[in-house]
Parts: sequence; C-alpha cells; structure tokens
Amino acid sequence: MIEFNRFRGEDDKNDLKPLKRVDEKENSAKKALEDMTPIQESGYKLYRDKTETFVCDMEIMGANPVNSKARIIIETRDLTYMFEGTIDGQGQCRVPLRKMNFLNENEGGVIKLEVIAEDMVFTPWQDNFTAVDSKKVNVRVVESEEVKPKVGITISNIR
Repeated sequence: MIEFNRFRGEDDKNDLKPLKRVDEKENSAKKALEDMTPIQESGYKLYRDKTETFVCDMEIMGANPVNSKARIIIETRDLTYMFEGTIDGQGQCRVPLRKMNFLNENEGGVIKLEVIAEDMVFTPWQDNFTAVDSKKVNVRVVESEEVKPKVGITISNIR
C-alpha cells in the first residue's frame, strides 16, 4: 500500500487541494482522455513556460523506498511523456518537470504518478491536467491616432 500527500514548490502553495483516491477519479480521467474536451481549471495545472518539481510524501510498505522509483506520466490525445524522479529514505518523491511548451495552451489530458517498488507498478494518484501559462500579456487597443507629418523649411545663410 502506498499513501502520499502532494505539494509543489513554495510559489504554488495557494494551488493546493486535497487529493482524491485514484479509483474515485479514474473514470473521469479516462473519459477526459478519450473525449479530449478542454478540461476545466479544477484539474492539475501544468505550466508551459516554467519548470517545476512535482513533490509528494509517500509511505511504501513492504519495500525499501530507496530502491523504489517514481515517474510522472503525462498523456494527451496524441502523445505520452514520462518524467523520472527519485524517492529518498524518508519517502519524499521528487520528479522534475521541464517546461511544457510542447503542449498548447489549455490543452488537457491525464497526469499520473507511477511508483515501481519491488518490480511492481502502482498508480497511487492521477488527475486531469490543463496546460497553462504562468505569464500572460493582454492588449486592449483604446484608440488609434493619425499622425500628420509637419512640413517646414529652414533657410540659412541669407545675405
């Protein structure tokens, strides 16, 4: 049995929400992957323009956490990406995630945590994700002004 709590870096503390068990969300995650409809902001946010580290605490029973491996799987309609991470002796899992600029903004899919312990693969967590930008620029044109050129003559050295 693997139990864990997930959290991100210091700057993402406000995005935290309690985790649900995988079996409760499995059907909605599979349906979202099949439909590939845009996923609402309620899912996990993957940033397209900054790197982050997926961090979680887990308790691995019956196996040594140091000899176990963790990985994040990101599935979209067309592609599947895998990012490998580590588990330390206290059960803290860290998976570095690079910039997700290969995803379109608001593209969705399924994100999963897989843990390999004693040659067994567990999926203790999965969620829908949405690819978002951490920085945005919005422009609103108020008015365009016509620029009229000024015509002038300068005369010098007049005698």
